[in-house]
Amino acid sequence: MNEGDPRAPTAPRARRGVRGVRLLRPAGHLACLLFCLIVPPLASGWRLAVVAAVALAIAARAGRRGLSVLGDWRTWTVVAALAAPTVVVVGWTVAPAGAEPAMGRGLVVGAQMALRVIAMLLGLSAFAGTVSVGELSALAERAGLTGLGFALGVAVNTLPTVAEKASQSYHAIRLRGGFRRPWPGSIRLWLIAVVVASLRHAEDVVNAAEARAFSADRPRRLPPLAGWRDGVVAGLLAALGAAIVCW
Repeated sequence: MNEGDPRAPTAPRARRGVRGVRLLRPAGHLACLLFCLIVPPLASGWRLAVVAAVALAIAARAGRRGLSVLGDWRTWTVVAALAAPTVVVVGWTVAPAGAEPAMGRGLVVGAQMALRVIAMLLGLSAFAGTVSVGELSALAERAGLTGLGFALGVAVNTLPTVAEKASQSYHAIRLRGGFRRPWPGSIRLWLIAVVVASLRHAEDVVNAAEARAFSADRPRRLPPLAGWRDGVVAGLLAALGAAIVCW
């Protein structure tokens, strides 16, 4: 068989490229998630910008699913809903009596609040996009939480599906004349559609697990959940988090 023949077998690649190969195992992804959830609320000033940059790098390593939260309008709605009241409240409370509101201070605090929320959402999105139901279940089994691990795995991996189903249901109802007066009925139908689609997806995951002879009560052979890369990443993130919080 010639070398130029497309049917010629190709030599297996040791690594599938930057996006294809998984450099971290579930323990490493869990360390990244804990960093994005614990450190942002404790950081402030330029240290918070460093934390947000690290969270962005973690989400970028997860690929498109990790960064999808930044392109969702619901994310920015939540960020605005949390940051806008902070700008107004802090602007009025830090100003002396009878003086003009210190809106500059309020903007700084509001921006920090927005960065904290974005960093935490990026960490959750990256974790949901990289850790499967079986891996999260295995992590919980190692900790002695057998049934809870599978339930958490289904819940975490359903988050991207919920966002997708919510967008699809919204556009379907809007194209059929929804979200006009009376709009409360359209919102109720939209919420029902999202809940039903999410429950159906969770049921499909459970049925697929049962078809593969998965049982939460029966012990099974667990794959390795940590490696030397995970230890290095966890150590670096712990050192960076301690430096940011204690400095």
